[in-house]
Amino acid sequence: MLFLQVLDAVKNGVRVHALLKVIERCAMLLMPSTPNIDLYKEGFDPAKDLLGRAETGKKLSALVERFSDPMVIALDGDWGSGKSFFLQCWVGAHKLQNKGTAKTVYFDAFEHDFMNEPLASLMGVLAERFEDQNPDTKTAKAIGVLKRAALPLTRVALAVASSGATEAGGALMDAVTKGTEKELANAADDFWKRETGKRAAMKQFSNALADLTEPEESPADTEQPEGETVKPEPQKLVIVIDELDRCRPDYALTLLEIIKHFFAVPNVHFVLGVNLHELENSVKARYGAEINAGLYLQKFVTLSMELPKTSADQRNSLHAIHYFERAAQSIGMTSNTRLRCKKLLELLRPERALSLRSVERMLPVIQLTLVPTDRTDETVVLTLAVIKTLSPSTYAKAKAGTLNMLDLGSFFNIPENPNKSDHSDAAEFFVFWEMYLDLENYKNRTGINGPSIPQNQAIAQKQLRGLIDENIEAFSLEA
Repeated sequence: MLFLQVLDAVKNGVRVHALLKVIERCAMLLMPSTPNIDLYKEGFDPAKDLLGRAETGKKLSALVERFSDPMVIALDGDWGSGKSFFLQCWVGAHKLQNKGTAKTVYFDAFEHDFMNEPLASLMGVLAERFEDQNPDTKTAKAIGVLKRAALPLTRVALAVASSGATEAGGALMDAVTKGTEKELANAADDFWKRETGKRAAMKQFSNALADLTEPEESPADTEQPEGETVKPEPQKLVIVIDELDRCRPDYALTLLEIIKHFFAVPNVHFVLGVNLHELENSVKARYGAEINAGLYLQKFVTLSMELPKTSADQRNSLHAIHYFERAAQSIGMTSNTRLRCKKLLELLRPERALSLRSVERMLPVIQLTLVPTDRTDETVVLTLAVIKTLSPSTYAKAKAGTLNMLDLGSFFNIPENPNKSDHSDAAEFFVFWEMYLDLENYKNRTGINGPSIPQNQAIAQKQLRGLIDENIEAFSLEA
């Protein structure tokens, strides 16, 4: 598409220098490549961890190693805040960089929510994680028992939330492996009528899970001088459940119930990568809008933590802005454009949340924008590129000639009628935009008039439209 647009531009006599600019843009990277994390084999690589979140990973490691009581930790953050990248790095960094001893398992819930039984998926990932174990080890044996205990549930889709685990043998297992669908249903009904069977099944599952945290070494070799034998500390297990808030409500909540009923075992912890607000919406979708969703989720979540929003090496700078700087540099954006965009992003109002995902959407728009060298036009064009990403409806106003200073004020912290001595970034931003959107006030306040200044508001709007056509819409990939 872009090649055809270039040919069309040549046919219609587009200026040569503008065409060269377009070709130059085609040679640049539009956005940083997504880092490929080798699960469990690498941690926080500074070359990939553009936000420097290794220190946060150390805090999480210290937390899970410190306590034996089972915990469910919600890593709470908006969509696009970098939770998945953090967790994928952390499952490897826990041992490789943070000196942790816990076994870590990463489970992408969204990747598995096309299935109806979360327990089956979770058991599969656990087995895959430890499949290279010697079959005679405690870990391998425990995984085998857990898989067998979970099998009847997955085959008959029993109500996990109210029933707990099931037995690994007996009539129900025989029905699963040998019987017809009717025999299977009858065996399942018979089993769930027996309360003692359910309690025994839950105990069996819990015991197998506890075995998974037992050290492989024999305690016989760890004797104190007095001759007393000291049993090695259990090896904790931390299961990371990522993308929970993106799953179907029924799948997400059933998975939470499984965690609560199946895995409430000492030394077994869960870390949930989740947007708690969106998960509350899942609760309401399942149980009705009148339910207190936050209170409901407290049944499952022990504590919540957030990824830090401020950068450790740039005081008062949002992580998203720091990410923009690093990512923009990695794709070859010029230092002048990076600096100007950084200043614009720092002027955004706090309520205009800037996520990592919105930064990634913004980068190709800026890369495909012909940034003017004139300081005024540069600021205006880059402002439009930012707005185009964050609010297409506001950008449409600029194209239609109806944008005003109040619209900009809803996005950016800008002063009202700054004086001549104010040379702040906010004041400069105000002055540059006032020339296009409030020309008469600009002339009266600054006393500036001349051939470089539009003669009336209609001409100012026409010039603004020209900036849009020549610098943002020209050869746009969206055309």
